[in-house]
Amino acid sequence: MFRRIGGVCRMSIHDRFRNVTAPSLLARFTNGGVSAKVRTIVPALDPLSQPTVFTDSVSFNAVAFGVSAKMVEADPNLQATDLRVICAAVDYVPVVGGVVNINGADRRIIRVDAIVASGPAAAYKFYVR
Repeated sequence: MFRRIGGVCRMSIHDRFRNVTAPSLLARFTNGGVSAKVRTIVPALDPLSQPTVFTDSVSFNAVAFGVSAKMVEADPNLQATDLRVICAAVDYVPVVGGVVNINGADRRIIRVDAIVASGPAAAYKFYVR
């Protein structure tokens, strides 16, 4: 993460983008109203009993856009009603099949693309339906 150059520890460009630039840009331009549904499953002490499931919402900075007609034409898996969401990797790591709440509506994640495709992701672009 840090490299010693001339006796001084410095961040690499990739680390700076991941830890500083992406989160601060998304915090500045966030649409607001984006949260993730997080499920916590606590097993019961009795193996015959059902586990207890807790669902909680965790807000994070993200920017949500509609998909363009060109994107829908180019990708047969996208529909005109889908949304494209961009978030910093330090805020939230999306998973296909996960649920996010955007302005009061629950939407399921259908596709995830890492921004900076090689190495650890600095941000994520994901699509929800």
